[in-house]
Amino acid sequence: MYNYYSEIDKTRTKIVELNKVLIQQYPTTEIIKPKKKVISNGNAYALNQIQWRQKCINYRRDMKKYPDGKDINYDVINKMQDMENLINDTEYKKNWGRLDRYQKKIKLKEFIGNLNKYSIEIRDNIYKELSKLVDNDKIKKTSQVKYDIDNCKIISIKCLELNENDCNYIINI
Repeated sequence: MYNYYSEIDKTRTKIVELNKVLIQQYPTTEIIKPKKKVISNGNAYALNQIQWRQKCINYRRDMKKYPDGKDINYDVINKMQDMENLINDTEYKKNWGRLDRYQKKIKLKEFIGNLNKYSIEIRDNIYKELSKLVDNDKIKKTSQVKYDIDNCKIISIKCLELNENDCNYIINI
C-alpha cells in the first residue's frame, strides 16, 4: 500500500530546504509588503450628475412634446421582452436623416418589396442601385425621401421615377 502522507512530508521538507537556500543566496534587508488594493468607486459623483442631467433633459423634452400634460409612463423595464418591444417600437420612429444606413436599407427593401407590379429582377436592381446611393450619402436628406415617421414607411423617393406602364424605372440624381 502506497503512503501518500510520507510523500507529502518529503515534498514539504524539500520546499523548506529550497526556501532556506534561496534566502541565503538572495538576502533582502527590507520586507516586501504586498500592495494594498485601492478600492475606488471611480467618479461616482460625476456619473450621478450626468445621469441626473440626462433625466432632466428627457423630462423637459417630453414636456415640450406634450404641453397638454399627457401622462408619460416612466416605468422601469423588468423583462427582456419588454425591452425588445420598446426598442422595436421606437427604433424607426425618427426622420429619414436620423436613421442609420442599416435602417435606411431595411426601409428601402420594404418599400421596394411593395412594388408588386415589377418583377423580382427589377426590384433587386432598384434595391442595389438605391443602396449604393445610401452608402454614398446621395439620399440622406429628408427632402430626398418622403418618410412617414408614424407608420415607419417610405412614401416616395424623389430621385426614383417609376413607369408602371412599361415596368421600368429611372434614377435621377
